[in-house]
Amino acid sequence: MALLFMDSFDHYATADKLKKWSGKTTGYGYDPAIVAGGRRSTNAISLGYDSSLTWVAPVPSAGTWILGLAIKAVDEGWSFGMSNAVSGRVRVVPNGSNGLQAQVYNGSSWAGIGDTRASLMSAGVWYYIELKAKLHGSTGTMEIRVNGVSELALTGQNTMFAGVAVFTSFYLNGITWDGPYIVYDDLYLLDNSGSINNNFLGDMRVDAHFPVTPDGTHQDWTPSTGSDRFAVVDDPSANITDYNATLTLNDIDTLNIENMKNPGGSIAGLQTMHYHSKADAGACLVAPIVRSGGADYVGSNFAPSVDSFAFQRTLYETNPATGLQWAESEFDAVEIGYKKTG
Repeated sequence: MALLFMDSFDHYATADKLKKWSGKTTGYGYDPAIVAGGRRSTNAISLGYDSSLTWVAPVPSAGTWILGLAIKAVDEGWSFGMSNAVSGRVRVVPNGSNGLQAQVYNGSSWAGIGDTRASLMSAGVWYYIELKAKLHGSTGTMEIRVNGVSELALTGQNTMFAGVAVFTSFYLNGITWDGPYIVYDDLYLLDNSGSINNNFLGDMRVDAHFPVTPDGTHQDWTPSTGSDRFAVVDDPSANITDYNATLTLNDIDTLNIENMKNPGGSIAGLQTMHYHSKADAGACLVAPIVRSGGADYVGSNFAPSVDSFAFQRTLYETNPATGLQWAESEFDAVEIGYKKTG
């Protein structure tokens, strides 16, 4: 699989950010926050002075990653980058002339290894920036694209001071003192494995799609209120005041979701987000379900915690019913659900 992660910042509140991100999330009172004002009048993540968010891969990934994100900044006080567990680190920073600089960590400080052209960016304007980097002591590479155009391509670089030549995390930083700070949106992360989604995707949008009426094919779980299962899980951010629940093994719910919000666009992948807990100690397993083409495709089990809700994320680069990338008609007809498997 090449598609590792994506985030629209539209399906959770600031209070839930640590359920998806880690790292230093506070700094001089400017904590990262989910805010309005993202692209397409959606939400985004805002970072202020000395605050950052880090995403850590569940398992070590490849030596080459591609990270794409939309960014709007009021000044040049920001950075984003990738790293391994030791000192293989690369990042993108503004270079003081309204351009961008590629930097690597040399064990004690950051060193610039190349700059884009000057006057590339303006304050308060959305840009889509992509970084493709390879960790290596002598054949490392870094390429920066802005709005789909290659602005810097470097080869033959030492991008790894120490450690194993595998990226394990990426991070977003805010450095500026001024509001409204740095705003990020529409983020994706790839490695270069597989036959699809293994190189730059270009300016991408990541849209959150929520459950809608009517309920789907399977309706086994019990709503905490009312009779509609979709109505208790259609909140635009995680809400535990209403929910669906079951004690019965193999019970399934599937839910219809909103039609594709970008009609006519291509679909790089579908990412399901489940928000689960269990009520008491004891064995409990739940698995995600994608229902497509009249069949249920059950994903890997995960084990909820007691009275502690957490996100569970599953990626589907292709439609499991066809083995091919998603068609818009297939996406519009899909049902997303969950099954009590243990």
